Amino acid sequence: MKKLVAICAVVALMLAVNGTVSAAIVNLSGTLSGVDFDTDKDNGEGNHDYAMDRTAAKTFYWSDGSTVSITGTVDVRDLTSGSYLQIGLVDKAQADVSLDTYSHGGYMFNNSALATFYAGTRNYARLSDDVLSHSDQLLNPTSATVGVFDFVIDIFSNGTMNLTLHGDSEVSTTYTYGTRNWWDGDPFWEGAGELENGSYLISQLWIDTADMVNPVNAEYDITGTSVPEPATLCLLGLGGLFLRRRKSA
Repeated sequence: MKKLVAICAVVALMLAVNGTVSAAIVNLSGTLSGVDFDTDKDNGEGNHDYAMDRTAAKTFYWSDGSTVSITGTVDVRDLTSGSYLQIGLVDKAQADVSLDTYSHGGYMFNNSALATFYAGTRNYARLSDDVLSHSDQLLNPTSATVGVFDFVIDIFSNGTMNLTLHGDSEVSTTYTYGTRNWWDGDPFWEGAGELENGSYLISQLWIDTADMVNPVNAEYDITGTSVPEPATLCLLGLGGLFLRRRKSA
């Protein structure tokens, strides 16, 4: 067993060095802003602005048993009550259909793995995969600047995700995502769980402040990295060793 573990470790290192198994890395940074178009405060019908790279090279897949980690910082100090910034992954197929077919992309946010950041006196974050289901509040550490979150989101292929906020101490929470909740029963959406056919890294600002004049904005600097699980690397590596032995035999 020790030899097997050692072989797996060596093979994984060799594969990483040789680039046989490459990790997908996506970087997003910038400022999202806007004003509310509805005078009713906190009614969930505000405006939204988002950033997303939809190129094939910027797509994360779970077919290789990968885990996606999103690291970065968001600054939502300018947001007022009712507005929030979301960071995470949205389903590729649903996002493409939503953006290419409909006048807005709101549908894609119903099948996703997202962390939502709030500013002001609430100063907390939570995890969700749609607009209704979400985890309990995770308060930003007391030593952190109010409205500035340093975080890590780990999104696992087993249908769970974990959010860690950094400050004087690390605080974290876990949430189970993956329940299909849009177009259930439609053959187009049949398959495994959400995100299985690819997903995009996204930053979304939802504006619902009843402020029709002065825009609110949020800054983000995030990096998403897809890393194959060690077991997958080991199997790939052992498969390569097996083929080499057969050729030399």
